[in-house]
Amino acid sequence: MNDNNFNQNGQQPVQGYGQPMGGQPPVQGYAQPMQQPVQGYGQPMQQPMMNQYGQQPMTGMPPQAPKKNNTFTIIVILLLLVIAGIGLYAVVGKDLLNKDKIEEKDKDKGKDTGNGNGNGGEVVTPPVAEGNKYSISGYNFTIPTNYEVEENKEKNTFSITDKTNRYWVAFYVDPFSYSEMVTDKKVFEDDLLTIENSSLVSSGEKTFNGRTWYVVMAVDTEGYYYTESWTKLDTYHCITILTITGSSDITKAYNDVSTIADNVKSEYDEFAKPGDDRQHVTIEKKTDIKFEE
Repeated sequence: MNDNNFNQNGQQPVQGYGQPMGGQPPVQGYAQPMQQPVQGYGQPMQQPMMNQYGQQPMTGMPPQAPKKNNTFTIIVILLLLVIAGIGLYAVVGKDLLNKDKIEEKDKDKGKDTGNGNGNGGEVVTPPVAEGNKYSISGYNFTIPTNYEVEENKEKNTFSITDKTNRYWVAFYVDPFSYSEMVTDKKVFEDDLLTIENSSLVSSGEKTFNGRTWYVVMAVDTEGYYYTESWTKLDTYHCITILTITGSSDITKAYNDVSTIADNVKSEYDEFAKPGDDRQHVTIEKKTDIKFEE
């Protein structure tokens, strides 16, 4: 036994704070400093700097760029599409609308939509371009060449015949305004009834080819229809006609006559006001017109 291992009292010494245990490394105590340094005010912080947007990027990842706002771009695209759509409608829609109007107009041709046998003012006959000219009381009438024309200068009138459509018309110029003629309508009603075996059918305004006529109609026992009618020529004159037709449907005859009336021209620069001695024209009754069956 080694006496060096016992103290003076014969006891083995106990390891204290200042003595290491035999054969073991010393235990760290309060007297020994910590081996891992603690960050203090004198040492730099290891945290990354804040970026310019005030955001701290995640450790180990690159900073993300701010997201773009696509709302403005979407609105611009939508506006362009709307403008393009409006432009397309303006072009295509207009063409379609005009096409519909033309088709609707073609469907209405020949329909009786006005008073009596009129056609509501729809123009169905092309204007007279070429033809023979006949003068009555200083007014020139242009008559298409497809009519048979008989002129009576002594009576200051002429007549046309359309055998295909079965009508005959005599033209006169009356020195009275349209309203004055309407006031005197009884004169024409009585005059028409002088035709043998005729009876009054109707009396009133009708519109043909956009032109207004006052039409007095009678029929005889053989089934022929007669009309005495007038329409405005100018402020002081009317065109007066006598017609004979093979049926009560006078639409075709009056459409054609209206076109002729639209193309009447005065031989003078100004319309002359009739004198105080004016009188209604004397209408020559012609009842021997017969149309082939």
